[in-house]
Amino acid sequence: MKTVGKETRVINFLIDTFVILIIWIAWSVITENKFIGFEEFYVVFFLYYFLCEVLVQQTIGKKITGSVVVTTRGEPAGIFKIFIRTFMRLIPLDILSYMFGNGIGFHDMVSLTRVKLKEKKSDTQ
Repeated sequence: MKTVGKETRVINFLIDTFVILIIWIAWSVITENKFIGFEEFYVVFFLYYFLCEVLVQQTIGKKITGSVVVTTRGEPAGIFKIFIRTFMRLIPLDILSYMFGNGIGFHDMVSLTRVKLKEKKSDTQ
C-alpha cells in the first residue's frame, strides 16, 4: 500500500473537522444546550476518530479520499493503537508535526500507524 501525501492528509482533516463540527452542533441542538463547550467538542472529536478508525479503519474524510489507517507493517490497526493515535490527536501541537515534518503526524509516530491508500479489490478471481 502506498502512503498518502500531505495533500490527502489535509483534505481528510478538513472533511473530518467539518463532520465533527456538524455533530457537535447537532449535539447542542438535541440536548438544548445553549452554550456549546469545548468539553463536548473534545468528546465528539475523540469518539468520532476512535469509533470510525476502530470499526472500519476510516473516517468519513478517509473514505472519501480512499485512504485507510494501518500499522507500520500494513496490517489493520488494533484498538490499542487506535486509542493511542486518537489520544495523541488531542495534543494541540500534533497538527504542527505535519507542517514541519515529513507528512507523518505525531499521532502516527507514537501509535506506530500510517495512513495509506486503500487497495482496490480486484475483479479477477
